[in-house]
Amino acid sequence: LYPNRPELLPIKTAAVALNDVDLLTRYPHLAKHKTSEVSQTSEVSARHRMQPEQLLIIDRFTDGVFRHLEKGGDVLMLYRVGETRDALTDLLWMGIEPYWHQGDMEACLRLLRQTVEVDPHFVEAGTSLAWMLWSYGRDAEAIAAYENCIAANPKSWKAHHEFGMFYFARRKYLKAAEQFRAARDLDAPIPHLHMLPSALEKAGLAEEALREWKDILRRFPDDEVAKRRAQRLEESLLKKRSKQKSAT
Repeated sequence: LYPNRPELLPIKTAAVALNDVDLLTRYPHLAKHKTSEVSQTSEVSARHRMQPEQLLIIDRFTDGVFRHLEKGGDVLMLYRVGETRDALTDLLWMGIEPYWHQGDMEACLRLLRQTVEVDPHFVEAGTSLAWMLWSYGRDAEAIAAYENCIAANPKSWKAHHEFGMFYFARRKYLKAAEQFRAARDLDAPIPHLHMLPSALEKAGLAEEALREWKDILRRFPDDEVAKRRAQRLEESLLKKRSKQKSAT
């Protein structure tokens, strides 16, 4: 219930779609209050005595929920879940999308942090938090978020891969290669494996990059991207060696 003051919501009836929920049994505070039962000096209670429509009862997050809250209303969210950490994780995760569409990045970050706190093993939430931070130039926080995600999920190739993508975007190719190599060692799938030789090539380590392309081809001989990139790089290195030999 938002805000957390259910005793100040004197309403007569409430219609909900969940027919198996007896609101007055499970939420007795929704029963009609007598005037004497609610503080006469409470600005909030006075508002609800005059405007019982201030309470919105719903079973899912929608844009309307957040518009209602922004206008000073209250929301009773009925969400049938098992009593597990995953259920709370899902509830927080679902709540991010409306804020995203509204462009409220701080609200998204707040919910992402809460999601990661509840379930640090939710890799997508951890990497999404880091991605959003660096997308807004908050690189130090993003690095900390990636490191925390990897610490909580040491066997996740995706956590390392996403960290590598951050460094690749920042043109820190050696750091990117370090993360991509860790992702490879954790059995990252094609086409994610392509990022390690790409980062090495960008870092000026063409010979090492070629070895990585050939290693990909050894494991995945039908990888057309690896074939083209390895051939192009090998031709480039041959020309470079030929020029060096001619110069001497």
